[in-house]
This record gives sequence, C-alpha cells and structure tokens, in this order.
Amino acid sequence: MVKVKVFDDHDVVCRELMLIKVKATSTTRSQIVQIADVYRGNVLDISPTSMIIEVIGSDDKLRGFVQIMETYGILEIAKTGITAMSRGEKM
Repeated sequence: MVKVKVFDDHDVVCRELMLIKVKATSTTRSQIVQIADVYRGNVLDISPTSMIIEVIGSDDKLRGFVQIMETYGILEIAKTGITAMSRGEKM
C-alpha cells in the first residue's frame, strides 16, 4: 500500500538525493572532490573525463552545489524529489 501525506513547513525533516555527473580532468578532479567534501557529497564514480557525485540535502543545498559545478561542466543530473517525514512520534 502506498500512502501520500502533505506536510506543513514545520516539524518535518526533508531531504532530496541528487546524482550529478560533471566533466573532470586530472587537474580539476581534486578541486571537485574538495567542493564535494564541503557539501558532504560522496564521489561514486571516476572516469578519465568525468565524475559522478552523490549529494543529499535541502533544495537550497543541491542548487548551490549545481551552481558551483556549472563552472566545471555538468553532463547529467538525476534527482529523487523531496522525501519527508514528521519529527517525533507524530505520523
């Protein structure tokens, strides 16, 4: 059974997962990894010309990461959409 609930803006934990593939060279790869670390991102794949990074967080956090990665060249983005759960025992 699938249950859908609309939450208020308060007393809710919201997250979204994004996978982003960016162009990367041997000279830019370490810079991209450092930026991903600041955003608590995880490098999932490295190839000679690109990297895939996983970032989880709020929409603002993901947008900020995308803006920075635009300077390196974004090849692909996949997002889950927002997932939410009420805080405490409330359902």
